[in-house]
Formats: sequence, structure tokens, C-alpha cells
Amino acid sequence: MKAGAQRSFGAELKARDGKRIVFNFAMNGVNNLYVIDAGGSGKLESLITSEYGQTPMSWSRAANAIAFLQRTKSGSNAIWVLPMDGERTPRVFVESTFTL
Repeated sequence: MKAGAQRSFGAELKARDGKRIVFNFAMNGVNNLYVIDAGGSGKLESLITSEYGQTPMSWSRAANAIAFLQRTKSGSNAIWVLPMDGERTPRVFVESTFTL
């Protein structure tokens, strides 16, 4: 890490099966999503990075997807879904110019 880099932890959510925790972590002012085993063992994994801040909102019942908030390139707010299986390509679930 660079000298003087700013870090902070934000929102965190435990998966419904209790096995993993997703949280946002700010490195130099931008929150991105990370996941770790709930017991603290295992490796910290970066899920997705963006120039726009991300906030985890919910795990799916089967713990195979995460819903999160993030701004879009157009400046609107969106709820995104990130599959935890396969390619892990996020997709916009709903987008609004209003505060979500």
C-alpha cells in the first residue's frame, strides 16, 4: 500500500448460510466490494472494482448472488446484482435518477 493511502471499512452483510461476509472497503476514497469467510479464515477476495462507490445491500437466499448499490456512468443510482457463481458479471437490476 502507498504511504498516505486512506482506508476505511463500511457496510457488511453475512450470507444467509452464515459462511461468508461481503463488505465494502474504501481504498483512497472509493468503496468496492470484498468477501471473506465468516470465520475469518481464508483469503480476502476482491469481488468487483469501480470508480463509483459500492454498498452491499442483500445476499440471495441461496447465497449465490449479492445485490448492491452503485452509481452509473450517467450519474443515476442503480441496484446491481452480482452472481457469486460463474463469471461474476454484474448487471443492473433497477436504475433511477432518484435516491434509492
